[in-house]
Amino acid sequence: MFSARQRLCGLRVLLIGLLLSLAHLACGVDAHAGPQPVISAAPRSAAVDSLLPPAAPTATELAPLASKPLRRRGAAATEPAQARVMPAPPAERDRWPRLVISEVMTDPMLLDDAAGEYLEIANVGGLAAEISELALELPSGRRVSLERPTAPLLEPCRVLLVVTLPRSDAAVTRPMRLPNRAGRLLLRWRGEVIDVAHWTGRWPWPRHRVGVALERRSVASDGTLGPSWRHAARPHLGVERGSPGQTQLGCALSAAATATAALARRR
Repeated sequence: MFSARQRLCGLRVLLIGLLLSLAHLACGVDAHAGPQPVISAAPRSAAVDSLLPPAAPTATELAPLASKPLRRRGAAATEPAQARVMPAPPAERDRWPRLVISEVMTDPMLLDDAAGEYLEIANVGGLAAEISELALELPSGRRVSLERPTAPLLEPCRVLLVVTLPRSDAAVTRPMRLPNRAGRLLLRWRGEVIDVAHWTGRWPWPRHRVGVALERRSVASDGTLGPSWRHAARPHLGVERGSPGQTQLGCALSAAATATAALARRR
């Protein structure tokens, strides 16, 4: 039998053990794990499941996010970042042509894509442009040149039809696969981006419709914005709607502008 003093010592040891266990639990430390290493706080960008709400991003942090492309499911549903149109320098404004992508057919109905897709480039200024100096940057990112041997110049108030199959009245470029629902075309003159056509198939752009081309609303409209485009209304091939080679953008030249265009042809 244990003496009263031994029983008292045993109770003291038990009580101390219980107190130590409670202290470990309160501090969140494993009693059997030994000394814990000091862990530096992870940077905010590396945090995954933080108990605190994230701080509002600063303007500096938002800047790179704004330039990233938005992507939906499917390769054809890519919405690339906005492209910046290069304005003509003040000293060169009278020597830069004014060209816009006036119409785009991305999803023909009667023909397959290779035969039925097209786009228009309208010269809405007073200077003729050499077609060999033009290039298209396709939605895939590939840059292709244009060629129309029968008429190497795009005259003022004229339209250049761009297709993939040879035609005497059109410029030919291969390949030219245009995404049906979302894509972007960049028009370059001597390497500079002078116009952009962007479409998404959802508001505020016109909804995607098979066999219906998209038309630019006006010469001054921004091709990167949805309200700048509308569905074509003119019948084409019986069931489609579009006006390939016959832009609806108005263009009126003065006598001075016509003379300037004539001088440009002799450059």
